[in-house]
Formats: sequence, structure tokens, C-alpha cells
Amino acid sequence: MTFKNSNFSTNDKHQIQQVVDLITKELSNILVGVYLFGSSTQSGLKKNSDLDFLVVTLESISEDTRIYLTNELMTFSRKIGDNSDFRYIELTNVVLKDISPWKHPAYQDFLYGEWLRESFLIGDISKRDINSDVTIILYQAKSHGLALVGSKEILPVIPFSDVKKAMNEMVSVVAEEVVEDSVNVILTLCRILYTLETKEIVSKDLAGNAVKSYFNPIHKRVIELAIKEYISGESMVVEAQELVELANQLKIGIERKL
Repeated sequence: MTFKNSNFSTNDKHQIQQVVDLITKELSNILVGVYLFGSSTQSGLKKNSDLDFLVVTLESISEDTRIYLTNELMTFSRKIGDNSDFRYIELTNVVLKDISPWKHPAYQDFLYGEWLRESFLIGDISKRDINSDVTIILYQAKSHGLALVGSKEILPVIPFSDVKKAMNEMVSVVAEEVVEDSVNVILTLCRILYTLETKEIVSKDLAGNAVKSYFNPIHKRVIELAIKEYISGESMVVEAQELVELANQLKIGIERKL
């Protein structure tokens, strides 16, 4: 596989190839496409950026295959807290008939993400479920994704009105995790606000820099610290109350745009 993006390190390319090889082997009879999206195909990967994959299949994945894919992906993906050069892998699978013709919200057939590792280790494997995030993933993949297998032509065009619905449905849930997952939550909320203003989904650091001027000096500083950690990995130290207050201010800004 040839990668034109010079931002991919040798390890990035190796991980991407591992995922593609796994999916094409295990899902060969039902596979429609594999797509890379997110920072890797837009502004470029930062130190703690995920490798985001979208997989489209003709039918739902069997239980045995879910278990096998999960176990294999756990060996490919960087663990939370690990300082290696490998990246976290996030992989979402959807079934073609669930997204074409398009209707929000859509079913997610299978999900792998590092924040779920503890659940995976006790046998709690991803199940088919409705997930508003599918709308945002498809919007990103259609706009800026890279087809690793198959064609982007099969991906539906997602109306921005549906993206707004999805963001509205997820913002409160995301904000509740601000103390436990501060950098990700603060910058995700910044990105939601930026997207509602521009209809573009950009990297978290770009979104944070674009909206930080809307806030008072204390909250602006927290956003800047979050961006610094996102880019460099240098941990920020911020009081929980400041995080909660900023998350609430971001929510207010988002709600005004919805």
C-alpha cells in the first residue's frame, strides 16, 4: 500500500497496513470498503492522534468475528497511558443497507476504541446499536477520507442538518466527562462549536485555536494548555472547577448555534 501523506511515520504505515490486512482477511466475503479519516487525512497527525478507520460491510459481523477482531486490534493499538510511538486505533463498522439510503440516526455494527479496552478484557464486546456519531464519521469520511479498500462513491452524502442533530445529541454526554478526560472533551467541544460555525470538521488543535478568543483569559488559557498537551503530550494541570466552567461555557456557545 502506498501512502502519499508525508505525515505518516513508519509506525503509522505499519499500523494502517495491519488493520487493512486484518479486515480484508476476516471480512473478505462481506467487505465493501475501508476508509481512513480524521486528522490523518486532513491537518496531519499529532502526538496523541488516533488512527480512525471506517469499515463498510454488506451484512452484520458475526459474534465470533467480533471477538477475533477485538482481540487482534488490542494487539495493534497503543494502550492508554503507553508512551510508545504507536497510535490508538479507533474503528467503526457500518452495514451498507443501514447507511444507504441515508437516514439519521444510523446503526453502528461494530466499534473498537481504546477507551473500551477494559470492557473488552472482561468479554464485553461491541454490539450493533444506534449511534449518532456514525453521522459525523460518514460526513468526515465522505468529505476528506482516504479509501484504502473500495470507493468513496458508496458513502452517502450527509446533510449538514443531520450533523447538527448528531452534535446536539452528543454534546451533553461529552461534556460530562470533562474532569476524567479533560483534553479530549475540551477540544471536542471546541471542534463542535467550530463545525457549527463553518460546516467543516477540522483537527482539535485547529478548532481550539479558532474559538479560544471567544472566552475569558482563564478559559482561553485552559484551551491553550489542552492544545499544547494534544500536540506535544505535555500534561496540563488545571483545577476541576475551571474545566467544568469552561465545558459549560462551550455548551452555551454550542447551543446558540444549534
